[in-house]
Amino acid sequence: MIRKLISILVTAAILMSTSVALASSDDVAPYSSDYIDSYSILLTPDGNGEMTAKYAVFATGRMNKVGAYKLTLEEEWGTDKWATSEVIYGDDDPDSFYGENVYDHAGNYTFKNLTPGVRYRVILTAYAGDRTGSDQKTLTSTAKTCK
Repeated sequence: MIRKLISILVTAAILMSTSVALASSDDVAPYSSDYIDSYSILLTPDGNGEMTAKYAVFATGRMNKVGAYKLTLEEEWGTDKWATSEVIYGDDDPDSFYGENVYDHAGNYTFKNLTPGVRYRVILTAYAGDRTGSDQKTLTSTAKTCK
């Protein structure tokens, strides 16, 4: 129980270390399934054509694997018209994108060589699974302008 509390506090501290509030209704999903309790995604412009996606996935209990199945960066081409710019799969770097035998996992990924002045958003595909099964859910961040 203490390990779970420490894990949750560390995850919360990571997410709160940003200068942008994460608790926007667009960025946090409520209870979702038998495996995924909640998940969140935040996209922050860093400058110099870079943007960082920060995410957290909270499972309903201890899972064999919890984290980001994929991050899909989309670029705005017109009003409500989005095109996929880049897709990052968690399985390409499982040590960074997943936690094993845990209740939750938080991480981040920096997208580079983006176009300043263009609006981007990121779609998190959250994952949680154990020996009984697994689930995936998606959540789209609020769009931000690259600097």
